[in-house]
Amino acid sequence: MLSLTLSLVFFTCLLFKRKISRGNTILIIAVVLLTGLSVSWFGWDQIFQRFEKLKNAHGIIHDSRLDFWKDSKNIIADFPVTGSGFGTFIDVYPSYQTVRGDILVNHAHNDYIELLSEGGIIGFCLVALFIYLLFLKTYKVFITRKEACCVYIHGSGDRSCVHPHSQFYRF
Repeated sequence: MLSLTLSLVFFTCLLFKRKISRGNTILIIAVVLLTGLSVSWFGWDQIFQRFEKLKNAHGIIHDSRLDFWKDSKNIIADFPVTGSGFGTFIDVYPSYQTVRGDILVNHAHNDYIELLSEGGIIGFCLVALFIYLLFLKTYKVFITRKEACCVYIHGSGDRSCVHPHSQFYRF
């Protein structure tokens, strides 16, 4: 829910930067409000129940994911440059697991920590570079868009929304 909210806020900020028309501004605000209302209509009780389950008998929030992350720190320390290898978390983690039990941990439950433990600094930097270039290219294309329908529908490098051989995209 947090990711959805942040992405809607980010997209709305980008659209406001483009100085969109008043009608489109109202449309964007309506979509954001309807999304927020629909999420709150269907989901708040489940979210509050989930957070209540995180508290222990003393009222302190405890989540086993924090233990997974602490243990993963030791994997990262042992394989800092290249990592243990992509897809090996399920095999490597039991050697570093401090909380014993019947729990099979196949992921770190945090993409960044798992990426660092499996890919090391090299893998992490490659993925970070990819994401940076993806956002940079997308932002540049988004800013150069002229037609409103193109901004809302897709983000290809072509400046027009109409494919030259298609009759379906004519507006």
